[in-house]
Amino acid sequence: MGGMKKLNTNILASQGWNVDFNGDDGYEIKKGRGQFKVSLKKRSCSCRRWDLSGIPCAHSICAIYDKGEEAEAYVDHCYSKEMYQKTYSYTLHPINGELLWPRTQHEEILPPLPKKMSGRPKKKRVREQSEARPPSSSQLSRKGRIMTCSLCGGEGHNKKSCPTKHASTTAGTVTPSARGRRPRGGRVKRGGNTSRRQSGFGVYVDEATSETILEPGQPGETVIGEQ
Repeated sequence: MGGMKKLNTNILASQGWNVDFNGDDGYEIKKGRGQFKVSLKKRSCSCRRWDLSGIPCAHSICAIYDKGEEAEAYVDHCYSKEMYQKTYSYTLHPINGELLWPRTQHEEILPPLPKKMSGRPKKKRVREQSEARPPSSSQLSRKGRIMTCSLCGGEGHNKKSCPTKHASTTAGTVTPSARGRRPRGGRVKRGGNTSRRQSGFGVYVDEATSETILEPGQPGETVIGEQ
C-alpha cells in the first residue's frame, strides 16, 4: 500500500475519537476502552504504528487536527519524491543468476511438510467467477424446458401453483368449528344408525307362586343399525 493511500485510510479511521491535550505536547486519544498517548514532537504514538511506518496513525492524526495542522506534514521524508529519485539515482550493477550463487555450509532450510486436513480432499480446481461452469454429466439442464402441471396437464405452472387445485380446495373447505367435533357424551358413531334400549324390561310371572314381577330393566346397551 502506498504512503498516501495508507494515510487516507488512517484519516478515515481517526473519526469518532476524543482528544485531551495537556497544554504542552501530550495528547490522550480515547474511544470506548481504547486510550493512547501521542507526542507530536517525538512523532510517536503508544500504538507504535507511527513509529514503525513513518506514517501518522489514526490516533496521531486526531492530535494533528486538534492542533490545526495537516497530516501530510508529519509523513516521514522517506516517502517524498526527492528521496525516491535519490534512491534510484545510482547505477545498478549486474548480478549473477541463481545457478551461480555461492553455496552455504549451513544446513539447508526445507519447506514445511504438508499437513493432512480433515475431510475429503478437493480434486476440482477452484474456478474464477468469470469462467463458465462445465456441463454436468449426471444432470440435464432445465433451461428451455416448458413446465407442465402433473395435476391438470396445463403448461406454465406446476401442481403447487395450479389454479384448479386452489379452486377445488376453496370449494371443499371445512370450517374449523365442524372439523373433528365429537358428539356430546364422548360417544362416537361408527357408521349406520344407532339407538339405545333397555335390557330386561317388562312384566314377568313366577310359575311357582304365580306372582307378577315388574322388571325395571338394566343399564341400556347400544344397538347399531336399528331404526
